[in-house]
Amino acid sequence: MRAGCADLITRLGLEAVLEGDPAEAQWLGLHRRGKSGRLLKEPVAALAYERVAFELVELPDGTWAEEERGLRERPWIVRLKSGTTTYRSLERAAGVFRAGLEAMG
Repeated sequence: MRAGCADLITRLGLEAVLEGDPAEAQWLGLHRRGKSGRLLKEPVAALAYERVAFELVELPDGTWAEEERGLRERPWIVRLKSGTTTYRSLERAAGVFRAGLEAMG
């Protein structure tokens, strides 16, 4: 993360949480803290990389399972208050992510 972006995250009072397996999928979520000081469960913004697409399917016995659908054409995902969008490149996704953060502050 660039220094300018880290400063923006700090100024907004957010905390970054990185999750996932670097080879398959990673998720950078920016969270606020509640009145108790604990991180809130849902991020206010997120930048994710998901290499493989999955679909939730119902099995004959009534249970649900994830089924792999292949590699994503647009593996970069930006989730902001304004909505969720996908991108082919990190450069484009990171630019939209940063612009969304700047709009918050």
